[in-house]
Amino acid sequence: MSDKSRLAWRCRRGMREMDILFENFVQNDYDSLSQESKILFDKFLNEADVDIYSWITGNSTPETNDYTFFIKRLQNTHS
Repeated sequence: MSDKSRLAWRCRRGMREMDILFENFVQNDYDSLSQESKILFDKFLNEADVDIYSWITGNSTPETNDYTFFIKRLQNTHS
């Protein structure tokens, strides 16, 4: 299984809406990320689904600004 295939599998979240957002991100944006951003995205995926969904919908903000890029990209996909 390739690294991108493993990543796509990790992006399956259990909420169809989030699955679609992450699938679009991986398909359209992931390859253009720097290696540092890819590592950070991997860390982002370790966050709880409920937290990520809350950040994407704007109901809360993460404790770190490290995820701002991903949240903005996912929000743009969402709208």
